[in-house]
Amino acid sequence: MRYIHRFEWYEYGNRIWKVNPKKSGLYTNILMRVLSGLEMMLEAHNKVFIFRFDLSCPDYSIDNKLSSDVIRRLKKRVKQHYKTKNVFIGWVREQERAKKQHYHCLAILDGNKIQNDFMLKKWILEIAESVDSRPHWAGYHNIRRNSAEFTNKLNDATHHISYLAKSRGKNYKTRQTKNYFFSHTQRN
Repeated sequence: MRYIHRFEWYEYGNRIWKVNPKKSGLYTNILMRVLSGLEMMLEAHNKVFIFRFDLSCPDYSIDNKLSSDVIRRLKKRVKQHYKTKNVFIGWVREQERAKKQHYHCLAILDGNKIQNDFMLKKWILEIAESVDSRPHWAGYHNIRRNSAEFTNKLNDATHHISYLAKSRGKNYKTRQTKNYFFSHTQRN
C-alpha cells in the first residue's frame, strides 16, 4: 500500500531525514527506497557523491525502456571506469500535462572515487543522444561522513533527492508499467 508523506521531516531507519513534500507530498515507498540506498552508501563509504539528472523522451512510451537503457549503460561505465561494484542508481517516471513522460534520475556513488560530475555528464550525454533523449542536470552533492558539516550537507542532499518521491505526476501509465526503479547496491 502506498502512503503520501506531507511533512518536512521523515523518520526512517535510525535517522530523521529532511525532505521536500511541497504541494503534492511524497510517496513513502519511493522515499524509503531512495533513503535506504543513501544510507547503505553512507555505511559503505566515508564519502558519497550524489548526482541528480533528468531525461526527456522523444515520444510517449508505455514502457520504461529508454530510462532503463540509459541507467544500465551508465552503471556499466561507472563500474568499469571507477573499478567499483558499489553503485546505487535509478529513475522515477513522471508525466503531468505533457503528452510524453520524463524521468528523474539519481546516482549515489563512492565519493572517494568520484568528486565531480564531469565524466558522468559526458557519459550521460553520449548515451542519451544515442536513444534520442535530452538530459537536464539537476545538481550534485559531496558528503563526507564524520565531517563538521555532515548534517547540513546531508539535509541539503536529502531535501534535493526526495523530489523523486513526489506524488504529483506519477501513475500516468499502463498498469504493468513501473513508476520507479533503483538498483541494488553491492559492497566491494
